Amino acid sequence: MAGSFFSVLVSRYQQTKSWLWGRSACPACHHQLRPWQLVPLLSWLWQAGRCHDCQKPISWRYPLFELIAALGSAGLVWRFGWQWSTLALALAWLWFSAAIYIDWQEQVVPDRLILPAIGWLVVAWLSGFQVGELADLYLILSLTGLTALLSLGSGERLMGSGDIGLVLWLSLYFGWPLGLIAFGLSFIIGTILVLPRLWTKKLGLKQAVSFGPFLWLAVVVVELWRPSFVAYVNWLSFGSSIGGY
Repeated sequence: MAGSFFSVLVSRYQQTKSWLWGRSACPACHHQLRPWQLVPLLSWLWQAGRCHDCQKPISWRYPLFELIAALGSAGLVWRFGWQWSTLALALAWLWFSAAIYIDWQEQVVPDRLILPAIGWLVVAWLSGFQVGELADLYLILSLTGLTALLSLGSGERLMGSGDIGLVLWLSLYFGWPLGLIAFGLSFIIGTILVLPRLWTKKLGLKQAVSFGPFLWLAVVVVELWRPSFVAYVNWLSFGSSIGGY
């Protein structure tokens, strides 16, 4: 269900449709999809990665993100249990993943995807989800402000304006200090992935690169190994537990 909802968010954005109304359609031939073509992952496999009507290929990135979005939602339920704040977190994760996918494909972070992602995190906070203490507010303001400074100060050459919303989402979700760790890790991941492409000249020095996927990978890494990161931070702080953990 989560993977299907992710597909709706992405396809409706690409077709400039409301995600609430209307039926999904193939972006190439605009043929309305039948119910059996809307099953996450399985539909892509049944159709051999192609549209049933026009036979145009469907990107492998689509089912990959469907799978990861679904696993992420299931992981949140497993970690936090069944509660209203978990539902809001899952929706925030799906909207965030959809925004990252569009950034990967089109190098733009749509407001109509990232703003609801941030909004659902706020709902999660109001429903009881809490990541830490007052230091979280300082982190949110600092990281978001730094991203805005890098974006505006460089004329969006270092970071795009859409990255501001992504960093705000990350800060709201993790709080202090994991938000700072994830933010720094995203640059390390980006460097590791981009340098080989620059070295082999598959990527030009002036060619734009989406920052969103690196940020997304950092979020996944920190969330998967959250206990290890928390233990390391507690060790650095001489055993005093960090807020919210």
